[in-house]
Amino acid sequence: MMKISCFKIGEDLFGVDILLVKEIASITEIVKIPGANSYHCGLMNLRGNVVSLLHPELFTEDLSPIDPKKHKVVIFKNNEGIKPLVEQQLYEDLDLGNDIIGLIIDSISDV
Repeated sequence: MMKISCFKIGEDLFGVDILLVKEIASITEIVKIPGANSYHCGLMNLRGNVVSLLHPELFTEDLSPIDPKKHKVVIFKNNEGIKPLVEQQLYEDLDLGNDIIGLIIDSISDV
């Protein structure tokens, strides 16, 4: 039975298999990257790990500014994190890359 982590971006509700989510975190300081695409908000330090932050405009037309006090970030598993799931045959071989990616969201809704 698949469990879905639901979150809101604006008024829209999205969901992702909870097995692909590493954690939900508060946003710390965002370091901007000169010349990056508008959907790439920048980088964040999460306990010594660099997280690439993606703007929710990837899924919406809204390019509103990000407020670290108001928004949260869904941190997704990378190749290392998904490896045990592939070994248990819960997923076919996936290539999620080695980078740690986070999607900025407005709020967590439900699991």
